[in-house]
Parts: sequence; structure tokens; C-alpha cells
Amino acid sequence: MPEGKNNSRLPFALILCGGFFFFANNHMLTIAIPLYLDSLGASMTLIGYSSAAMGALAFAFRFVCPPLFRKVGFTRILFASHTFLCLITALLLIADHPVQVFLIRTVYGIPLALFPIYYLLLVRKVSKSSSQLVSYTSIAGYAMPLSLAVSPFIAEFLVTRYSFSAAYGAAFAVSVLSLVCMLAGSALVHSNRELEALPTQERTKAGLPVRYPILCYVYLGIVDIIVLGFLPLYAVTVGHSFSWYFLLFASAMVLSQSLLRSRKVLEHSKAYLRIGYGALVLCLLVITLPKIGLVLSAVCFGLGFSLVETVTNAVVIGSMTSEKETSLINYQQISISIGRTLAPFLFGLAIDSFGYNLSFLVAGLLGFVMVALVGRDKQAPNTQYMKTPV
Repeated sequence: MPEGKNNSRLPFALILCGGFFFFANNHMLTIAIPLYLDSLGASMTLIGYSSAAMGALAFAFRFVCPPLFRKVGFTRILFASHTFLCLITALLLIADHPVQVFLIRTVYGIPLALFPIYYLLLVRKVSKSSSQLVSYTSIAGYAMPLSLAVSPFIAEFLVTRYSFSAAYGAAFAVSVLSLVCMLAGSALVHSNRELEALPTQERTKAGLPVRYPILCYVYLGIVDIIVLGFLPLYAVTVGHSFSWYFLLFASAMVLSQSLLRSRKVLEHSKAYLRIGYGALVLCLLVITLPKIGLVLSAVCFGLGFSLVETVTNAVVIGSMTSEKETSLINYQQISISIGRTLAPFLFGLAIDSFGYNLSFLVAGLLGFVMVALVGRDKQAPNTQYMKTPV
């Protein structure tokens, strides 16, 4: 087995664990905060505003990310961002007013803006070939569904059996673990010059089709925040628990991620993306069907999220030529921020005005625009990697 692959295993495992704990913190808070605001007497519109404000700050902050990474430095940004994440989570332990919770949730947008950039950059650093890039990108995608398989259960159990403070305490603990794992993984990468060197790529004349995948990424943010922010509240209104939904979603996502690892993702990115966005459309269209609706929705959400996230990440980070070229990742994250910012604001208003059924239907139909847009790129990527000095 090549030495480079062995050298990449431990740092990649630590980076993956750091991602898992970050998403666990994010999902615990995404589940607990709307329920907490509801318990404090906040309206559905205000709950939507809190998600929108967080997304808006993340969106605005991402415009300063590329120069920030160039001037401040990778390790300092990683440490500052994760330390701030721990501080934000700790503040929720003492917040007892809707305005306080609203402000705390808003500033969460800063680490939310920064994390995907250095997470994907570290994955890019330990990938030494095109096949390993797809494989590591796919495995890195496990961090989110694996956290969703357990964190909603933990959050719901702690909230219902104990208190919101217990849920926030657990979220704080995993934020500290995320900080430790990400710093350790980054230190190992930067101590090994073979891993630190970003591989460059020989591109076809037409280049990689990154424009439409990045634009369509808006819809992933729309579906993500609608499901995470409003599905628990919808499930409560129809008399169902919601934790099993995320377990089923995580199972579907892990299964589809496993299948993607053996496929030529970069050569058939357009087809995989169209299937992925079609699944996200169905996720929202079937969610209100009686009995089997939530089950089908969870499976479609897992399949769609897995395909869209993995393929888009592989295409985007496969187009980078240096560590300082963070603009593509930044544009990708700006796109998902647009979805996460506008969706809760409009969806909260729509629920108050028209109810859940019509709101889910309209949000689902919007996705057909993304399915059509993905097909506009004509050139499939043809990526080859070669090692280059730092």
C-alpha cells in the first residue's frame, strides 16, 4: 500500500471526527432552538426569522472569507472559528429570553460560514489522486448523516426527559471535541509536507462545470433548513416523534454515499446531480402524505442530500489549484447560505398564512428549476492529478 495513503489515514480520521462533532453540535442546536423558542412563546414567524438571521450573517461573512484566509492564515482561522463555536453554545446555557436566543443563533452564522471552507480544504490536502479525492469527499460526507443518526435522538431525549440546558450542555461538549479533533488533524497535515502540498490538476480546455452546480446549491440550503427547522414542529402537530425521521435519512444517505464511492462521479456529475435534485423535490412533495409520507420523505432527503453534496463538493474542490484559491468553495457556501437565509423567512410566513401542506408543495415544485439548470453544462469533467511542491 502506498506510503502516502498510510500517511493520510490518521489526519483524515481526525478531520472526519471533527466534522462529525461539528455537525452534531449544529443539528442539536437546530433541533433544540426552535423548540426552545416555541416554549418561550415565540411565533412561527420569529422562529423562521432566527434561522434567516443566522443564514444572512453567514451569507454576508462569506464575502470576507477569501481575503481572510489569505491574510490571517489557515490555522488561526480554524482555531478562532471553533473557539467561537464553543462560546456561542455555552451562552445558550444562560439565555432565557427569545431575543437572547435570537441573537445567539444569529452569530452562529460566523462559524457556519468558515467551517465548510477549512473542512473541505483539509480533505483536499489529504487527497493525492482523482479517485482518492472522490473517495475522501464521499467519506467526509458521512460526518453529517452519522451525526443526524444520533444527535436528534439525543437532543429530543434530553429536552423531553431533562431540560433544554441539558441539550445545550451536550452540544457544548461535542463542540469542544470538534475543536480538538480539527486542530489535531490540521497539525498532522501541516507537519507532513507530502500531505500539505495541494495537488494541481490538468484540466480540459472547456474546464470543469462548476457554474451551474454552485448556482443550484441554493436549493440544497432551502430543503435542508426547511426539513431541519420546521419538520420537528410539523411532526408534533400531526402527533409523531421526529427523531426516527433523521435516523432513516442518515441510513439512506450512508447507503447512497457507499454506492457513490465506486462510481465515476466526476465523469457523470450532471446525471448524478439531476437525480439528486429530483430526490430533494420528492422529499418535500411527499412529506404530508398520510402514514407513509414521512418515511418516503426521509429516504428521498437522504438520497438527494448525499448525491448533491458529494458530487458538488468533488467538482468544486477538484477545480482548485492552490490552498489560497478558496473562492470556489466560498461561492458554493454563499449559494447554500442564500437558500438557508431566504427559506426560513418565507417558509415561516407561508405556514402562518397557508399552512404546512401548501407550503411544502410550493417549496418542492421550486426544485424543478434546479433539475433543469443542472442540465445546461455540456462538458463533463476530466480530472487528473499530479503532485506539485508547495
